[in-house]
Order: sequence, then structure tokens, then C-alpha cells
Amino acid sequence: CPWQGPFHELSVHEAECTHPTKTGNELMEILDEMDQTRKKEMQLYNSIFSLLSFEKIGYTEVQFRPYRTDDFITRLYYETPRLTVLNQTWVLKARVNDSERNPNLSC
Repeated sequence: CPWQGPFHELSVHEAECTHPTKTGNELMEILDEMDQTRKKEMQLYNSIFSLLSFEKIGYTEVQFRPYRTDDFITRLYYETPRLTVLNQTWVLKARVNDSERNPNLSC
């Protein structure tokens, strides 16, 4: 059972949990789904670690430029010019989120 909750709710969960009554085939399907999810997560981590293990890691300084949408209510966004990193072309896009009181946390 993939349930992860507080200890004081364990007895309630055990009483309501449907996993103990499932058949072996149903449990194997659930375990296969969990394995696939874990494999995807591990693939992501492995790709990040392989990128970070390059002998030469450089940095690229980027500068965001403002642009506005053509909507009825225009919105302000920021984006960088195209840059090539790791043999791929990238454009970084951002918008200011004014829901934070601290301006350092508002992007």
C-alpha cells in the first residue's frame, strides 16, 4: 500500500484500505505502476548527474528582455534571446508574480 500518513491515522487507514483484499494480479499491476514511476524519476536524476559530470562546465550570462502579450488585458513577460547549451537551443521565459510580499520571491 503506498499510503503515507500520520501514525495516529494508521488504524483508520488499515480498516479502510482496499489493498489487503486485492488479488495477486491487481497487486502486481500496482507494483508495476510504482516501478515505472520510480524508473522515470531515476532516469531524470541519472540524466541530470550525467550532465553535471561533464569535464567542462561553462556558464552563460543571460539578460531578460520585457515583452507584452497582445491580449485584451496585456501581460508583462520577460524572455532571453535564444542561446545554445548542450547542443540544444533554449529560451528562458519568466513572468512576475505579484502575490508574494517579498519581491525577491516573486519570480
